[in-house]
Amino acid sequence: LAFATSASGILRRAALQRYPRARVAALCGDAWLGFLEQSGGITGFRDGAGQVLGDAVYRRDADIDIAAREARCRRWREAHR
Repeated sequence: LAFATSASGILRRAALQRYPRARVAALCGDAWLGFLEQSGGITGFRDGAGQVLGDAVYRRDADIDIAAREARCRRWREAHR
C-alpha cells in the first residue's frame, strides 16, 4: 500500500506538471489508470501490473508485486522526459 500510494502520487505530480490541471487533478480509479496508459503510450495500468495504483486502498502490501509496479511507473516517467 505504501508503494502504490507513493508511486501514484509521484506520477500524479509529474502529470500535473505536463498536462493541464483540469485534465488530471480529478482523475481517480479506472479513469486515472486509463489516463496513464493513454498519455504514456503504454498498457498494463488498467489490467496489468499498474492496476494496483487504482485499487491500492483495497489491498494488503503482501498482495503487491512491487518490482512489476515499479517497472510500469518507471516506463511512464521515461515516456515523459
